[in-house]
Amino acid sequence: MTSDAQKTALAGAIEDAVRAVPGVTNVFRSGTLVGKAMTAAAERLGLLGADSPLVIFEFDADGARVEVSVGVEATSPAATVVRAVRAVIERTLADEAVAMSSARVTVVHIQA
Repeated sequence: MTSDAQKTALAGAIEDAVRAVPGVTNVFRSGTLVGKAMTAAAERLGLLGADSPLVIFEFDADGARVEVSVGVEATSPAATVVRAVRAVIERTLADEAVAMSSARVTVVHIQA
C-alpha cells in the first residue's frame, strides 16, 4: 500500500475511526505550523481538496507513521482517550495488514 490514493484512503479511514472514539470531540489538522500553512496554501490553489485528511500518514522503514491531533471532552480523562485513539489506529492499520511504526496522538483542545 504505497500509492498516494491508498495513503489518503487509509488516512481518511483512521480519521473516521478516531472520530468515533468515545471522548473525542474533534480531529484537528496535524503537523507543524509550516506544514499546516503549506497545506492551507495548497487547498487555496486547488492542489488539495478541502476534504483532505487531517491525519498525517506516512511510511518509514519500519511501517506506517501516524500523527493525529484531537479534542477531548472535559469529562473524559485525556490519557484514557489517547490510549483508545492509539488502539483504534492500530486496529485500523491491522485490518489493512499494515504494520505501525509509530503513532503520535496529541490533545490540542479540551471541550468544556
